[in-house]
Amino acid sequence: MPGGQRDCTRAFTDAAHSGEIVNVPEAAGGYLIEGQITDDGACAMLGLGRPLLLAPARGLYLKLTGKKSVWSGFRIRTSPVNNAYQIELSSDASENTISDIIFEDANSGIRCRGARNRFEALHWVNANGQCMRFEENASANTGFNLSVCNGNQGLVLCERGSKENKFRELKKYIDPERMSALSKRNVRNNKLGADAFACVTTSYGNTVTHIYCADMKEGGITATGDRNSFSVGTILRSGASGINLGGSENTADGFAISGCKTGISFTAQAGGLGRDNQVSHCTVTDSIEVGFRAGRWAYRLWEPGPQDETAPTAYCYFGQNLYRTRRRATMFGTTAPTHESGTVSDGLVEWTFLKRFSGRPLPTGNLARNCSVARSGKVDWLIEHPGTLERS
Repeated sequence: MPGGQRDCTRAFTDAAHSGEIVNVPEAAGGYLIEGQITDDGACAMLGLGRPLLLAPARGLYLKLTGKKSVWSGFRIRTSPVNNAYQIELSSDASENTISDIIFEDANSGIRCRGARNRFEALHWVNANGQCMRFEENASANTGFNLSVCNGNQGLVLCERGSKENKFRELKKYIDPERMSALSKRNVRNNKLGADAFACVTTSYGNTVTHIYCADMKEGGITATGDRNSFSVGTILRSGASGINLGGSENTADGFAISGCKTGISFTAQAGGLGRDNQVSHCTVTDSIEVGFRAGRWAYRLWEPGPQDETAPTAYCYFGQNLYRTRRRATMFGTTAPTHESGTVSDGLVEWTFLKRFSGRPLPTGNLARNCSVARSGKVDWLIEHPGTLERS
């Protein structure tokens, strides 16, 4: 397979379609990829000595649409300002393996919409975008030994119907000696380090174990989806919450959290209700402000007319219904949203129904069991409303 400055897109695509085991040797200057490699299944592309794949002009250049392919043992380098993903697994992609790959100076990494795929030993250095995104009903995928060094965005994001995925041994950290020029600029602009792991509104039933993350502008773990499980980890120096359980029926067990703005919070936000979550056997120390915080309802009651221009909102509630709009709004219409499915306009803003809630608009029924907290900058426990957090 030719290397150097010659475009190798066609050669890689032909090899992927051969249905055979293909050993890809190192090549002087790496392999230039200017187009999109397609893989429709049942191939094995194995890098010998971790050869370099170069894609300077575009991001997404490997698309898997079939079953039981293996891509293993490569380095991938692309433009850090290109927003496309380097690897995409379509909704039909299943039982594929992506392993032993280093992403260098990439903007984004992998987007998965398929099921039962395996991701192992994947590492990002100076990633400017989201490393891994699971969406559109991606389910029953597994990830093991995943890390990002100097990442501007998150390591793993589960959203838009992704469910029952399992991850183990995740790591996000900063290494000044390995910083690229873009990472250094992100540090100067206070941008480096979004949530290490997030399960957002419509993701549920995901499991994450053995997590380490440090030095993040935002949080460590955020779960605004439901019934996600997090266990065993260390979270250090977060500019927001070490763990925020903003959805419902999520669990977190066995974490050591230190030096975060807030250690653990239960805040209804980003489409979650913040209800009936449970944390256990967690130790929170040296929080900048608060150790444990519960009771914040981050949604605005729908009212007609102008809204606070300094805090435009993408969410509102009316009655017992929660709604979302695609763009943050500073002006509402005149017809209150009351629908319980689909999208309806209030005259100015189109509101999509998210979910119905019972009782008061508060994150209620949360539990902290066998947890300890010490040396918080302001207060160890901040329970803003009765019934939002119980301690045992």
